[in-house]
Amino acid sequence: MTITNKIYQITLLSFLFGLFSPVVVRAGEMTGGDYIIKMGTITIGGANKTGPAVRPTDTVGQTTEPFSLTVSTNVVDFGTVKPATFAGGSLDLTVNGAGVHGYSVSAIEDHPLTAKPDIIIPDTACDPSAKCTPTRASPWTSSVAYGFGYNLDGPDTDQTEFADATHFRPFANNAANQNPVVIMSRQGRGEKAAAKLTFRVNVPPSQTSGAYQNTIQFIALPSF
Repeated sequence: MTITNKIYQITLLSFLFGLFSPVVVRAGEMTGGDYIIKMGTITIGGANKTGPAVRPTDTVGQTTEPFSLTVSTNVVDFGTVKPATFAGGSLDLTVNGAGVHGYSVSAIEDHPLTAKPDIIIPDTACDPSAKCTPTRASPWTSSVAYGFGYNLDGPDTDQTEFADATHFRPFANNAANQNPVVIMSRQGRGEKAAAKLTFRVNVPPSQTSGAYQNTIQFIALPSF
């Protein structure tokens, strides 16, 4: 008997946003949906001066260009997954880096793909001959190498790690107290940058049928 498995949704729920440099943000905007975050005026100085006859006030600052991270979809549905058969989906990440001197985007999962009650699809270790880790990609081509992982393609991704479409690695796992891992970055000014993130899952015939899901969190950090 062939066992099929419903791997329904990998929900991209939340985005964190931070600043590398110790400046004070006095204006900004945060929106839902595609989670575009914009900065307004960044104040880096200001004070009141007094004298015998005058009391001038000055403010030193700069209006920045918007920095944003856009995700092409908030749900990736794997549909029906057959044992020992690769399945998956993809999404596009777009960073508008105008006005900043660099950026990084990190990712982490809340837990492995899980179906209640606590039935999991483990994160991939890729092919046994060259095991991958959250910080090291390696080939994943064997149909009997099971798990869940991702591949990256784009100029601001580590193209040494992801040498081609066969190289994968597992997400860092928040439930295992792991730290988010950088998946896109750039040093220096730039405009828009895009990357394609491709998910892959493969399960053994013994995998329990069910609706499995987890949440992937992206953390976008600009530098000034």
